[in-house]
Amino acid sequence: MALGRVFHYGNPDPIPNDRMELGWGHHPPSEKCKAGHKGVIEASRVLVGDFIKQGKSVILSSEYFGSWTTQSAEYLKDVFDGFELRVLVMVRHPLRWAMSLHAQNWRHKRTNEWLSELVDNAVKHQMNRTIATSVDSLNQFVEVIGPAQTFVGSLDGIIAAHYAPDQGILQKFCGVDPDKVVSAHSNASPSHYALEMIHFLSEFAGKKLLRWPRYDRQMADFEEDLQRFSDTLGEECWQCHDYADDFAPAEYAFQRAVDETGATELFFDEEKDVEQARYYPLGSLVICHGDAKKLAADKPRAKQILAEIDAFKQKWG
Repeated sequence: MALGRVFHYGNPDPIPNDRMELGWGHHPPSEKCKAGHKGVIEASRVLVGDFIKQGKSVILSSEYFGSWTTQSAEYLKDVFDGFELRVLVMVRHPLRWAMSLHAQNWRHKRTNEWLSELVDNAVKHQMNRTIATSVDSLNQFVEVIGPAQTFVGSLDGIIAAHYAPDQGILQKFCGVDPDKVVSAHSNASPSHYALEMIHFLSEFAGKKLLRWPRYDRQMADFEEDLQRFSDTLGEECWQCHDYADDFAPAEYAFQRAVDETGATELFFDEEKDVEQARYYPLGSLVICHGDAKKLAADKPRAKQILAEIDAFKQKWG
């Protein structure tokens, strides 16, 4: 895996290392850095060495693979010279990756783009740029560490095989019994429906509504309140489409791009026919959007929606 947060198999909790995450991630190693570099990098090597001496394997993980170059991968190999090094790059369907990024930006008010528009634009362009970005760092590690030591796995594949992501990786990549591992906490996110609905209601009412509940435990209640709006809007003003079959060209292009890297593909479903397996299908993806003009023209329905929005705002802010 990429470098950053340090784990060992005997304890699912990470070793406290906030500086290490920053050192490996936000600033990829420069040409001047060497294995003897003091500070964050040296600390990670010492930690790994200590656990290796105890007969333990170590996982180092980070979300910053996308910014790494060939020279960065060479630095990684240099720092851990003498250790058995394997890299697992986890990828997602290009659209789901883009939608996840959109959700993060929406939460932190870094975007006002409609989710439905993002998906429609993706259909037109079939994610060509995103596909290239997704496999770029994979190529760097294959070049430096070799295809036999560089693995690529699919988050969609883990989910399809009914694994929690961390447990699937530990079992299939590390050979650890997942029943002995405490599953890591995952952050709750609003559904695609909720992201589009809250955007539509805010625009229609001309009011700023809460984009994201403050606590994860509030997510189910937040979603339930938003679901009620579709009943009032009806199919005339709230239309949905399943994009499951709209990204077949992108999926085949993505599979070809992954295959061309030469990396070893890690499958999570043993019943899959490896020759036919496609771990990058979108699957069912229902995206909805509202029609503000039709809603405005339906005076009684619009009045009811505005009243419901006021109640929602009073509850959620």
